[in-house]
Formats: sequence, C-alpha cells, structure tokens
Amino acid sequence: MEDRERQIEESRRRRFGARVPSFIRNFGAARQAKAANDALRRVLAHIGFKPGWHVIEFGAGDGAALQTFLDLGSPPDTLSGVEIQEGEAANGRARRGVDIRHCDATKEVPFPAATFDLAFVSTTFYEISDDEAQAMAVQMLRVVKPGSYIVVRDWTRERSGARPVTRGFVERCFGLPVMHVERGAMHQIKGRLIGGIAPALYDLAEPHFDGGMKLYVLQATPTAVM
Repeated sequence: MEDRERQIEESRRRRFGARVPSFIRNFGAARQAKAANDALRRVLAHIGFKPGWHVIEFGAGDGAALQTFLDLGSPPDTLSGVEIQEGEAANGRARRGVDIRHCDATKEVPFPAATFDLAFVSTTFYEISDDEAQAMAVQMLRVVKPGSYIVVRDWTRERSGARPVTRGFVERCFGLPVMHVERGAMHQIKGRLIGGIAPALYDLAEPHFDGGMKLYVLQATPTAVM
C-alpha cells in the first residue's frame, strides 16, 4: 500500500501544476473550493439529504469535504471516510472528529455491507487507473444500502496522466445510470485565474468553459448493491 500512497501523493502535488503564480493560485483556490462546495450542497438538496444520514467519503483526505456535512448539521458519528494516506486520515480525525480510516479503498474497506445512506467520492477517480476506479466503485456499492445514493465529484478535462471523468465512465464503473448531473467548479487553471483576479465574475464565466468539475448522482438499486 506504500507505493499507492506515494502515487496518490505525487498526483495531488501535480494536480494544478506551476503555471499560475502562487499568490493567485492560493487566492483562486478558495473561490474554486466554494464553487465545488456549493455544487455539493445543491446535489444534497436535490436528493433530499437530511442530517442523520450515514455518509462515507472515499478518498477523504483530511475530511475537508465531510466538513460540508458537519456544516449542514450532521452529527460527527454519522460521518466516515477512507483515505490511503495515513497522515491525512489522522489529521481528519483530529480536526473534524469524524471516523476516517487508513486503507486502500480499491480493496475491501473496513465497514460492513449496506451501512451507509450516501457514498461520496471527490476528485479521486481522476487520478487513479480505470481498474482501480472500478474496484472502488464495487466497494462503494457494497457499503451503501439499497436505494441509497452515490455521488461522484470529479474533473471532466483530460490532462497528462489522468483521464476525464465523464458521465459514461461513471456509468461503466458502477453499472448504473446517472440520474442527475450538476456543474461544479471551473476548469482548474482558468478557475483559479478568474477566482484569484476577478472573483465577482466567476459565476458569470463558469457556464462558458468546458472541462470543469461535474457531480454525478446515482441511486443504488437492490440488484446493484453488492
């Protein structure tokens, strides 16, 4: 698992490259994160999410995305995650009080079958192989309850070493139809530039650029749950 940890860490380090000056990149990142978070909130409203649902995030990092659920009123003991980098998982447990476990989520994760009302994965399929994404999808299907929801939030533009996470790719991984698509943050470089230089124009500009983030919603049928 150590080789996989190094692979993911390097991919995360390269994700935005060095083409944008750091003072802009850091400021623009906040606007990108807000757009991604707002899109997740819209998706949760669409599916009727309520605090108290049991939620698991795959590739949870330090639990930054799970913070959205805490902000919406979810009790910490209803939120879980799995993360391949041990330090990130430990930071998430310490900072947010949620159960983030260190494991390889392409293998069997340490949670019982049919436990969760929602499984969520964010910007993770983008940086792993097709086989690994499909193996992770199997685990997500295993741990959710029949009739519950799966949300995939990821980038739709190809770059070196990564494939675009399209609707078709998500449907092939899970063997389920996507029931709803929500636009998220802008394409990484353009979004950070606009978010850093002219954040007030971000929402106006976003619909005019392809290759940004999308959120795909699926519902786990009884026959699909493992």
